[in-house]
Amino acid sequence: MALASLSQPPIQKPITWVAYGRAAAEAGGAPEDAGKLVLVQNGGNIGFAAGNNVAIRYMMARGDGDFVWLLNNDTVVGPRALTHLVARATEPDRPGITGSTLRYYSVPDRVQALGGASFNAWRALGTQLGAGEKFLPVPALRAKAIEQCMSYVIGASMLVSRAFLADVGLMEEDYFLYFEELDWAERGRRVAGQRRYGLGYAPESFVYHKVGASIGSESRSLFVVRYLYVNQLRFMKRFYPRRLLLTRALLAMEALIAAKKRKWAEARLLFSFVLMSVSV
Repeated sequence: MALASLSQPPIQKPITWVAYGRAAAEAGGAPEDAGKLVLVQNGGNIGFAAGNNVAIRYMMARGDGDFVWLLNNDTVVGPRALTHLVARATEPDRPGITGSTLRYYSVPDRVQALGGASFNAWRALGTQLGAGEKFLPVPALRAKAIEQCMSYVIGASMLVSRAFLADVGLMEEDYFLYFEELDWAERGRRVAGQRRYGLGYAPESFVYHKVGASIGSESRSLFVVRYLYVNQLRFMKRFYPRRLLLTRALLAMEALIAAKKRKWAEARLLFSFVLMSVSV
């Protein structure tokens, strides 16, 4: 396999580790954890945001880190991926969240996203930057242009500063899955009484992503549809309430398209969202 060198040879065993329940982890564990692999038993699937928030609270309680690197469990990282992220995050403009160059694990010469995605608030849709491109080194000028287009950093690899966490807070857990990264970035831009946090991109930080491997989201399952569109409505109601009616109209069109394709279960689910009340 082309990427075998990134995970071989394996780390020498045994690995020193410690396991905690959620409450103990969020309290910071024990001082002697330094250098150990820390496993947290959350008691079930509590969602992307809540699961990551447990780890963030662990770090914040310990007070021994300037950044937290959120990394999907279906990724393989390239050499110096973290080094490049930290280098970008410590430049004078101090972005709140910094992203990597995401490349497909199964097709390493193809780009999943260059750092993040743009978001069209009229269509309520995100577009991953550079998606599908043949991988080529990204020059500094293009990296800066990409940052200007970024609305959020893709959650597969996000380096988040302690300052951002202190001023903006953790991810909103009511999303469960999808739109939590966009919500986080939007809050960073709007945080009241503090500096506004921009987004950074470290083009030489390579992360290879087995896209959708954790939840099977390569296919458009009803699980994916449910969270994608409910959270689309939740985000728009929270940040762009004047465009919520338009978002509902676009959702109705999606339902009609699904019906035309005879995807009856998806069509019924989408129609049920059009008139539903979404809490924020």
